[in-house]
Amino acid sequence: MIDYIKIQNLPTRSEMKKILMSKLACKDYGFECDFEASSLDARDSIKEFQAHTLKMHHIDYSDGAMLQLMTQKENRIF
Repeated sequence: MIDYIKIQNLPTRSEMKKILMSKLACKDYGFECDFEASSLDARDSIKEFQAHTLKMHHIDYSDGAMLQLMTQKENRIF
């Protein structure tokens, strides 16, 4: 028999979207630029961010470089 635990304070749907949403912002990577790419699918955010940084900042980030940038951002301690 499975014991069910009552979970309190679950996040709302809008809070969950914020948690799950992948967001890449130029300011997070040292650019003085207000551009942000956000999507529920990280691949879409990455493609949009790569296109922007190539066009506006003349930097061509590979998929591997983007993965490193995102990983470093997640591991920062503020």
